[in-house]
Amino acid sequence: MKNNAKKILIYTRYILPLIALIVTLIMFFVPTHRFRAEGEWGEKVSAFNLMSNSWDMSRVILFGNGENTGADLLFSRTLFSLIIVFAVLFVFSAAVSAWSLFTAMTYFLSDDRENAERIKRIFNVFFPNRIVLCICSAVGIAAGLMPYVVNYLYTTVYSDDSFMMVLEAPDSLIVGGALVVASIVLSAVCAPLERGFDADIFKKKEITTAEDELDDVFDEDSYTATNAAQNEKIRRLFADKEKDEKDSSKKDE
Repeated sequence: MKNNAKKILIYTRYILPLIALIVTLIMFFVPTHRFRAEGEWGEKVSAFNLMSNSWDMSRVILFGNGENTGADLLFSRTLFSLIIVFAVLFVFSAAVSAWSLFTAMTYFLSDDRENAERIKRIFNVFFPNRIVLCICSAVGIAAGLMPYVVNYLYTTVYSDDSFMMVLEAPDSLIVGGALVVASIVLSAVCAPLERGFDADIFKKKEITTAEDELDDVFDEDSYTATNAAQNEKIRRLFADKEKDEKDSSKKDE
């Protein structure tokens, strides 16, 4: 594989997670699901419409003044909480994907190596390896689970086996999930390529300073020990010389 093709592959690896989330968001607005309630099939709905309707219904039940059953409260409370969680996860993944793309492009293309290294170090504090980055970039796809969650909650909480969901076209979970899987595979493929170009944003700084300092300590200890031995020899030499001079003076007397 030529170097230009390798570089394009590496760039694609960091662009693809963000593309996956954008495509997932677009697919939210595509009607792909049909629900059957009370024996009748409704119109096809998108994940966004389902989420919007569920949000409005949950707010009315939880914060309205009407009387509701325990099943209504449980269903609405769970759905309301999950919508918030899905939205937060999606925004989080989008932010992580954008940050990783910015860090990678800066590290690959910037002429200011000191600034690029600083940006990389900050990024590595939160994302020390590819596994963590892939997980954080992928959790936003969980928002595509919304239609399946509604189907499961309704049939479980209300014990209504007649309620049914049918998938009539590839939805946001399938399309976005496929792109996420592709980005994870591409991340594994590009890892050795990034190392080959010395463009690995997860490369750990070689710890040579401590070893060098340790060697220096040993050298200093050896030097000190050698000097101490030499000093001891000189001290003994002078001590012996002084002793000989004293013995000579006594003999003269």
